[in-house]
Amino acid sequence: MSASASPPAAKGSFFTGFTKLCKGLAVVLFLGHISIQLFPSAATYLALIPASYTPLSGFYGVLSGFLVGIKQIIPDQELDLFLLKIKAKWIPSLVAFISVSVSLFLKESMFYLSIVLFGIYTSWIYLRYYQKRLEAGLKGDPSDEFSFSSFFPEFMRY
Repeated sequence: MSASASPPAAKGSFFTGFTKLCKGLAVVLFLGHISIQLFPSAATYLALIPASYTPLSGFYGVLSGFLVGIKQIIPDQELDLFLLKIKAKWIPSLVAFISVSVSLFLKESMFYLSIVLFGIYTSWIYLRYYQKRLEAGLKGDPSDEFSFSSFFPEFMRY
């Protein structure tokens, strides 16, 4: 056996996941191309080119989902936010409350409210029921500290 021969790729290597990602992206791009060919008027909406509508960004949902992940990882960690010390488990609830409160007074922020709430709820569903936990051999986080009622204060839970 020569020294330049490389060992065979292991099953489940990095390129297996990368190949699935590339195939998924190819399908999404292909379907996007077909939909624009069939419905040309949707191109301005899909490209988020400002027109007579309010362009939306899904990054607010990503950020709110990230806050739910922080709630799961370090729930009792106190974070310094300006002059306040708040436990990490309350940050997603606080963001949702502030988003709802602001949307009551500002018409422009009402469009982003659904994205923020959807990001919080979707990330909680994924982390609660679908996330693979290799160390425990379980799927999801069945702990009481991460139940849906933990997003609300004690007096609102029952």
